[in-house]
Amino acid sequence: MSENVVTTIISAAATICAAWGAAWINARRLQRRFEMAKEEGHRKERRMRILSIATSRWFVWIVAPLTGALLWYGGVRVQAGALPLKAPCCIANNFYPSGWMGDGADKSGTKYIQLNDQWKDGCHMAPCIRVSYEPGPIGWAGVYWQYPDGNWGGKPGRELKGVTKLEFWAKGEKGGEVVSFKVGGINSLQYHDSLEKSLGPVILTTEWQKYEFDLGDADTSSVIGAFAWIVNRDGNPNGLTFYLDDICFK
Repeated sequence: MSENVVTTIISAAATICAAWGAAWINARRLQRRFEMAKEEGHRKERRMRILSIATSRWFVWIVAPLTGALLWYGGVRVQAGALPLKAPCCIANNFYPSGWMGDGADKSGTKYIQLNDQWKDGCHMAPCIRVSYEPGPIGWAGVYWQYPDGNWGGKPGRELKGVTKLEFWAKGEKGGEVVSFKVGGINSLQYHDSLEKSLGPVILTTEWQKYEFDLGDADTSSVIGAFAWIVNRDGNPNGLTFYLDDICFK
């Protein structure tokens, strides 16, 4: 076979391959355009379907009002407070030690009060709460466990269901510490605690002892201050350190 014939065959084959490749590329482009057009058609069809549903009488007169009512009710529920707590439940993770009072109320409060709610030494059931108080210029101090965090009545409290008592354990570091305790009693702003109970003054010992509030007749529909301790200089002239544990509604 002559050289010219071979060259002609090779050239023809190259031309055919190039043409086939170009045709394949154009076919893929057309296929992609077709798929995009089809997808756009589906989107338009979905939009038209949604528009048709949104403008239908049953949607306008039934679904939309019901949805709006549910959203409004949900907003009211959020504003009204969290979902109710059912006994037994503990204050940990449900109420917060944010209501510092007396010598602990201002920015220098931690100078007079040290509160560690993750203490692990010598607990009745670790972790427990260690509280130290050094009398300041006011001469008394205390801390409320509140809901929501830092709430003195500007927001609703929390409903507790099935509650008949609040139990807690307490002990002093040296013995002889004088401490009073409270459930409820926050009532200075728009929202109020629905109950107020007091216990003490209690003289603590160095051994863990269980104490309780009888809440059988109490209204627990709105609890802002679930628990508080209160101490003063008269009962503890040199300050005090005491421990709390297992503070639970039952």
